[in-house]
Amino acid sequence: MLAKIIVVCVVALAAFAQIPPLDDCANVMSSVCQNFSEAKQNAINNQITLELEASYVYMAMGAYFSRDDPNLMGFSKFFYEASGEEREHALKLIEYQNMRGGKVHLSTVPAPNTQEWDNGRAAMVEALALEKKVNAALLRLHKAAEDDPQMQDFLEANYLDEQVKSIRQLGGFVNQLTKVRETNPGLGEHIYDKELQ
Repeated sequence: MLAKIIVVCVVALAAFAQIPPLDDCANVMSSVCQNFSEAKQNAINNQITLELEASYVYMAMGAYFSRDDPNLMGFSKFFYEASGEEREHALKLIEYQNMRGGKVHLSTVPAPNTQEWDNGRAAMVEALALEKKVNAALLRLHKAAEDDPQMQDFLEANYLDEQVKSIRQLGGFVNQLTKVRETNPGLGEHIYDKELQ
């Protein structure tokens, strides 16, 4: 009887040893890390940097439009709020990385290439391009998580839909500001600025 139990245990252990582990966390000192490879962690860290970069660009836009010479406080408010949203996106990714047992590695956030804009439309065009860049990076991150339904669900629930809505909103602003500039550039932008407040 004891021999049968030992044989069953040996067979069970052998079968268990053949099951591929879900643990991609060999290099991580975390008790919670599972199915969360270093490549995924690096991709999330890159996305954190990109979200902070977007926040920084929007902060520069908000600061510029609140100066006394453009004095477009509606644009300033819009861009400061966008900066806060991008920062929140970065924080949410940091929290997710920690929840999964990964390692957060913050990188240097580059200064915005532009710190002054000709008008509100020019800033909105740049913001639209930035949101498309962030969206493309999120889609690559989602694809990198093909074998990780938890990570895909996190990205879908917190980023992808919101990103498409932001692109749509900014595209609408660019189109409206283009029409306004064609009819009455100065007054039209001033009225549009009031709408953003």
